[in-house]
Amino acid sequence: MAERDLELWRANFLALALWRVAHGEARWVELAPQDPAPRGAGRPRAYAGGPSHPAFLPIYVPRSPAGDPPHELRLYRDTYQAFLRGLSLGERQALEAHLGLGKPRRLVYWHAPTGRFRRADGVGEDTLEVFLRLTRLCAVVPLDKDQAQG
Repeated sequence: MAERDLELWRANFLALALWRVAHGEARWVELAPQDPAPRGAGRPRAYAGGPSHPAFLPIYVPRSPAGDPPHELRLYRDTYQAFLRGLSLGERQALEAHLGLGKPRRLVYWHAPTGRFRRADGVGEDTLEVFLRLTRLCAVVPLDKDQAQG
């Protein structure tokens, strides 16, 4: 799968994860002070902190239509907050409008006859580009064999 296609695939799941946070269905995983920046696929210990404590959003990305293996993205809360501060008003509004939808909506879908992703109805190019930029800021964590199958 071309790099752009993989980014589009990942952006779908990032948008879903952030929608779930915005609607109270998911939350940031706060990191224990002794483990501020985990590496690898291990799960860090969570602890009671607050919005100023280091945290990340784990985002499971299943196998892509082109066969890219499942993996996890990690969006760190401080990275996300800095990203939000750097958005223009229009970009911020596009992001918030997508996250404020009453039900989750995918950004793109796989069009099998052409072998390409297509932007989903109602998703503007500006919205898609904001999520693609944010996707590029996520850490990619390969899953071990057991995690990839389960």
